[in-house]
Amino acid sequence: MISNGRTKRRSSYKKPAPDMQSDFSESQASYRAAKRSTRFQAKRSGIPSMGASADFHYGNDTDYLWMSEIARDIDRNDCVAGQILDRVVDNEVQGGFRLNCMTGDEKLDTDLEQRWTEEASDPVLSDVTGTRTFHDQERLVAREEKLVGDIFALPVGDEGVRGAVQLIENYRCRRPDNTKKNIINGIELSKLRQPIKYYFTNDTIEARQQTFTRNMSSVDANNGVDELTGMVFPNVWHVLRQKRPSQTRGITAFAPLFDIIGIHDDVQFSKLVQQQIASFFAIIRERDLGWQEPDSGDDTVEGLRSVDDSYGQTQEELTPGMELNGLAGEKIHLDNPNIPNPEWFQHVKLLLTFVGINLGAPLVMVLMDAGETNFSGYRGAIDQARLGFRCNQRNRINKFYRPYFNWRLRTWLDDDPDLLRRFLSNRRKVNLFRHEWGPPEWPYIEPTKDALADLIRESNTLTSPRRRAAERGTEYSTIVREAVEDRANGISLAIEAADAINTKHGLDGLESVTWQHLYQPPMPQGVTLQMNAVGDVEEPAQPTQLTQPTPNEGK
Repeated sequence: MISNGRTKRRSSYKKPAPDMQSDFSESQASYRAAKRSTRFQAKRSGIPSMGASADFHYGNDTDYLWMSEIARDIDRNDCVAGQILDRVVDNEVQGGFRLNCMTGDEKLDTDLEQRWTEEASDPVLSDVTGTRTFHDQERLVAREEKLVGDIFALPVGDEGVRGAVQLIENYRCRRPDNTKKNIINGIELSKLRQPIKYYFTNDTIEARQQTFTRNMSSVDANNGVDELTGMVFPNVWHVLRQKRPSQTRGITAFAPLFDIIGIHDDVQFSKLVQQQIASFFAIIRERDLGWQEPDSGDDTVEGLRSVDDSYGQTQEELTPGMELNGLAGEKIHLDNPNIPNPEWFQHVKLLLTFVGINLGAPLVMVLMDAGETNFSGYRGAIDQARLGFRCNQRNRINKFYRPYFNWRLRTWLDDDPDLLRRFLSNRRKVNLFRHEWGPPEWPYIEPTKDALADLIRESNTLTSPRRRAAERGTEYSTIVREAVEDRANGISLAIEAADAINTKHGLDGLESVTWQHLYQPPMPQGVTLQMNAVGDVEEPAQPTQLTQPTPNEGK
């Protein structure tokens, strides 16, 4: 081909046709997150390229226990972190969880609940050490679950006090030495990750003695199906914080906060030292060039005391209330900084917010001060925190409360022939193990408005009673049953007392005492009731008047 007097040769190279593999390689680059490092992304270590289970990230027992011990050190020495954890536990546990038996036999329900209340309040029957009630145990379980990630509870049975429970801290569950079994941090797992055995080190009584894995004992996860009840009762109750299906052990809630809590502690210490130095004051004197210092034979400057440091250098020791004499022709200015400055408060609140959200506590709960927001902001933050509290409560019900009571019932069947007879005689209609745990609830933040809003929503069919109760973390069927039972008991007692009064004093007719004189159940909002006395009354009895509640009622 001729062009402008020059000859151009055609190139024999041809670009290869695109194939599927090259197209896929180029498409990978479209996800910036798929790259190992970018301009704005820090290089992360410890990330498996081909994926791994949750247990991979804390590796061996040493790494896992190190995280737990750091968390305990923070709890011991940090002035804020441990107190935030206590506030969360106080909200979740409060006065304790309530047992509600639902066997199908009211008399049996009452007997079981009374027996549970008596034994749960007895430290000897509740704890193997004989020093903690059930309420003490549930508080420790809730705290350890967040502080170090998990805790174990063992029903002691015949090895100790019948019915007592032993709490085991997480550092005692470890992998034994010289074993090839599939054991992850002290828990032997099946191919489906089902716990088979738990391995615990012997407890060390001496305070300064470390725990070793030479002498260990194993506990089966369960003993199979019980012949009497047909149920499986676990031998170890493992309460843990679990965020992945493949996670065997719980991780401390402080794990993402180690650096932040350390920075907060350093900032607090630095500001205290800075404030202490700024609290010094001095009297400054200015001298003319012609002033002559008297010859006192002392080389030290007036008002200062010389001390030798470890390097042999002479330094002037500063003390509060000292007088500082300047040299001739020298001016010394004392700086009076604003300590702490306004930015420091905002920075500290930001750090405390990070600590609080990892434990599920908003800043108003962390500081126990709602001055940083208005009422609506305070209420919104507390409502969000309570969502997390309820999830934590349900987790412990499944992992601790329910197996605890089921096992306690099983021991009662062995020890109480009458209870065993009642269980065997009516097994088709009565389910001895049917029960539920009622977690503690929180009061209305603004009682009048909240209760009135619930009433208006329900009366206008904007919600159902069961859904309204679920919003408050309660069970509507339980509330109705308890309310009817309580009022029925009150009316029954009032009827018996009225009959006794009438018989004793010979009262009859209009002079007789009725149960309404002795017991008056509260009337629902918006209901007006008018009653006429029984007898020769000319005017007919007025019917019950129902009035629709309005938004202004109750304010």
